Amino acid sequence: MTNIIGTYIQNQIAEQLVREVNNIVQDAKTNASRFSSRIPDAISIGTLDIRPGYVKTSIEIDASEDGPAPHAAAFEFGSGLHSEVYSPATYRIEPKKDNPSQMLAFFWDKTPSGPGRKFIGQAADGKLLFRFVDHPGVKAQPYLRPAIEKNRDGLVKGIARAFMEGYRKGTPDIVVIR
Repeated sequence: MTNIIGTYIQNQIAEQLVREVNNIVQDAKTNASRFSSRIPDAISIGTLDIRPGYVKTSIEIDASEDGPAPHAAAFEFGSGLHSEVYSPATYRIEPKKDNPSQMLAFFWDKTPSGPGRKFIGQAADGKLLFRFVDHPGVKAQPYLRPAIEKNRDGLVKGIARAFMEGYRKGTPDIVVIR
């Protein structure tokens, strides 16, 4: 009898967990879409893992180097001087190594004082030319943490309701006949 009740409870919790985690995933995608077109596509719900007495899933973000959003962690936690998880520091950006004559070229409102180790000069189109730059990183723009916070109460209450519903469904009705 107890095993049947446990199975009902576990199934109800699994269904509710998937619903609640999907809410978090959708909110994280919405949050990330405000500043990135690639991060939302990298966010998904993980595989549901159900074993006796155990239900688990996860939120996955493909931030692998060749994935859709290798920069996803930088936006969640900040990077470079703005990092919330690593020692703050700038990081070097250089042209690709396969062509040593390449340089970095971009428009920037802060023109360096003159050519030197990093700065080469200015192109005819107004772009500044650099051998490398020490990038300060990006400030954190969390998208996952706010989604979790927004849905935390629903997750906790939803799992509690699922437990009670599973218990109710798994408990046989007892009818007393006189």
